[in-house]
Amino acid sequence: MTTINNKSIQAFRRLTAGVSVISAGNKSERYAMTASSVTSVSMEPASLLVCINKEAEINHFLSSHDQFCVNLLDRSQEDVSNTCATPGLSDKRFETGKWQETAIHTPYLEGAQANIFCQTDKQVNYASHNIYIAKVINVIHSDTVNPLVYLNSAYGQFQK
Repeated sequence: MTTINNKSIQAFRRLTAGVSVISAGNKSERYAMTASSVTSVSMEPASLLVCINKEAEINHFLSSHDQFCVNLLDRSQEDVSNTCATPGLSDKRFETGKWQETAIHTPYLEGAQANIFCQTDKQVNYASHNIYIAKVINVIHSDTVNPLVYLNSAYGQFQK
């Protein structure tokens, strides 16, 4: 079994992914975490899924609150990704980058490639993660396409 897991890890390192920060909050709490496990599910209704480790602070919040934002990072936002990927920083995560809030206090990152505001439709528990399938309720996006990508434990950029 260990051989399969080691081979899986090596194979997964070859999956190129856009870098996102999942953010959520209310009047008294704010959470943000870097994620590469984000994908679109459907266009009708517009929906996507995110995979979040059950031990992540944001997971505990999302299990009882249904609104969050997927911030698709611009390649200039590598520092935001690193900050939101570091365990234990909690609210200090919002000191890096320019954060705003919606009327219901969902934090979102200004200057991201896109901010996709979501409402959880379904939660699926699987092994070490929860999979959140969510309907898109609002979107803000940049006019330029300049995403931050991740491959083999390193950041990169998309070139046309």
